[in-house]
Amino acid sequence: FMSDQGLGSKTDSTLYRIIGKMMASHEAAEALSAYCEAVHEITQCVSHCLLWRDEASQRFRLASSEGLPPMLRDLCELPADGPLARWLQAHRGVVSQRALQEMAGPSPMLRELELCGAVLAIPLLSQGILRGILAIGPKAIGEPYSRAEIEPVFVLSASAAAAVRQVELNQELQARNAYIDQVVFTMESGVVTIAPDERIRVCNPYTTRILGLPSHGVIGHDLRVLPAPLGDYLYECLC
Repeated sequence: FMSDQGLGSKTDSTLYRIIGKMMASHEAAEALSAYCEAVHEITQCVSHCLLWRDEASQRFRLASSEGLPPMLRDLCELPADGPLARWLQAHRGVVSQRALQEMAGPSPMLRELELCGAVLAIPLLSQGILRGILAIGPKAIGEPYSRAEIEPVFVLSASAAAAVRQVELNQELQARNAYIDQVVFTMESGVVTIAPDERIRVCNPYTTRILGLPSHGVIGHDLRVLPAPLGDYLYECLC
């Protein structure tokens, strides 16, 4: 068996590697795949399911799973206003099957954990909002999870949620820029924009026609390729 010190060293190495990989991801699925891979490497769990928030339906739907029986995998879905999601949003901590079993009376959260075949649920929070729920099954060797195993997964979960949010923001920005570019391209008015480095960022087709410029090869060039007095005027504005 690995000592706590050995486990800590191995876990730190995994964290640095996976967090870097997630933050460099350009797709949400890529970041979450790296996250789930690290969870298995750190915890040695027999199964997991990662539920991700679907804003349209206000439900947490299955984004990734491993080791779950097909019946559980098909049913693994939780409401955003359900007991487990509400607790994770409010307390921002880990829910354990053992703690729930020690509570008096039936626990709705325990039933939702069992639906996911899990003994632990860990929140994935970004900017205070519960974006995902990681439900982890028991360890392969049958022992309970130690704090040294759960704490790094908790840290990794926050990084995963942040990485996915960054991907979403980048995609939203790209879509917005593409829309603006399309509007500018079709405008029946001349539009020229200059970047801080004095290079032409936008020069729409109407501008190239009225200035007699080539339709291609203007973007990215120094503003001095524009005919006088336009180029001189823009240069004075920048200065």
